[in-house]
Amino acid sequence: GITDKDNKAPGLKLAKEWGIFIADDVKDLLSQNPRIVINATDELKVSEFIKQAATYPIEIIEGTSAKLLFDLVKRQQRAKDDMGVLYKNGILLIKARNLKEVLNEVLKSAMKLTETPAGSIALIDGDEMVVAVQSGLSSEFFNEKRWKPKKDGPTERIIRHKVPLEFQDTEGTPIFEGTHISKEGVRSLLASPLPLDVGIVGILYLYDFKQREFTKRHKNLINIFSSFATQAIEKFKLIHDLDESLGYLQGVFDDSQDMIATTDNLGRIVKFSKGGERILGYRADEVIGRNAAEFYVDEEERQKILETLKKEGAVYNYEAKLQKKDGSHVDISLTISYLRDKAGNIIGTVGVSKDITEEKQLREKLRDKNKELEELIESLEEKVLERTRELERIN
Repeated sequence: GITDKDNKAPGLKLAKEWGIFIADDVKDLLSQNPRIVINATDELKVSEFIKQAATYPIEIIEGTSAKLLFDLVKRQQRAKDDMGVLYKNGILLIKARNLKEVLNEVLKSAMKLTETPAGSIALIDGDEMVVAVQSGLSSEFFNEKRWKPKKDGPTERIIRHKVPLEFQDTEGTPIFEGTHISKEGVRSLLASPLPLDVGIVGILYLYDFKQREFTKRHKNLINIFSSFATQAIEKFKLIHDLDESLGYLQGVFDDSQDMIATTDNLGRIVKFSKGGERILGYRADEVIGRNAAEFYVDEEERQKILETLKKEGAVYNYEAKLQKKDGSHVDISLTISYLRDKAGNIIGTVGVSKDITEEKQLREKLRDKNKELEELIESLEEKVLERTRELERIN
């Protein structure tokens, strides 16, 4: 428990946050039968009063020892709170589907743990900075959401510094003269760049409206929150790039006149293009999940293709016959290769098939015509020889 004559004492506020019993006075505190009492007042008469008021043996810790113990408890609880907030941010980063949601939570948590009343996260877009999220600042501060960093200005200095940078008092500091920071009344700030492999992608700013010195703990925390923000940016950049790639691939699937199909490692069809629907007459939902071998006129042919694929790594222009939905056959020229994940593991196949039915029919007709022509030429040659022999006999 705890007791203090000053109702506004920081210790009482802390006790409320920690769920510690708050006594009205020393006698009320002793009613809880404590075995150890910490006297943090630095007054010996308080210790004497406690001993006299206690009806049982009690140990009193006072002076430097009391302050040290109280400080250790305070630090331990603060570290526990920090870990709780950091854990919450880590979970949010995994689950979030929106970059702004993550950055808002990162900023709010960073402000809470560093006891700063305002902050913002700005991202680099070309040669400009753009505000992603902000809190505790007036609307006038961000009349312009974009700005170009001034040469040797605060933004450029923070980016160049690459690690958290503190300004204990902006008043009278030349680089802040005439800036929005100065006009807003910000007296001190702690800022950390957000580094990715491609370089600095933004800055996390924490502001205070009074002059102050940021502790080593504050600097360590902003480093961690900067890391959270960077991971969020990287995650959603990858998602954006993936969406663009998938959009491009879907466009290829939708626009290609050829049949494009992907299968998993069990041979089941996973993706099926519009061109495939046109060639086989099936809708995509009618073939997805079925084994690709089912569509071959000779089901064993699929196994032959896979054996060649295993040996060669790819199969090019392999001619085969597939069965259409209406029962008729279609001739295809298949090119097939493996699909792999980022680690290089095989996760399936991707095949592109051209409808060569007409081409094959033309080839067969051409072959028949060539055969007829060859037979005609042979016949003519025979007739010429026969006529030549007759003329020789007459002469």
